[in-house]
Amino acid sequence: METTVVVRKESGETIPARAVNISSSGMLVRLEGPLPFHVGETVTVEVQLSSHSDRPFSSWGIGQVVRLDGRRSAIHLRAGSFHRETTATRRNARSASNFQKGGPAL
Repeated sequence: METTVVVRKESGETIPARAVNISSSGMLVRLEGPLPFHVGETVTVEVQLSSHSDRPFSSWGIGQVVRLDGRRSAIHLRAGSFHRETTATRRNARSASNFQKGGPAL
């Protein structure tokens, strides 16, 4: 299964990508351009999965880049959530990311 994801760096920069392989502990993402990551970097990955456009299913995970290979990056996920998308869900994902960085919760 391939799906669109957004990888968010600690700096706040967002990178669109495609998840080409997803498991319970991580994912392999493919980017269109050069990889703007380094091994060991902490990132947040946001995934939109939906079979019904009126009921999106979202997930996010906080992880660490563990491998770089050409235009692909392997990310080991340490924490995350899978649920129906709501405004509160997006706010909680941003808060968790800020908490991981030591910043204030939103």
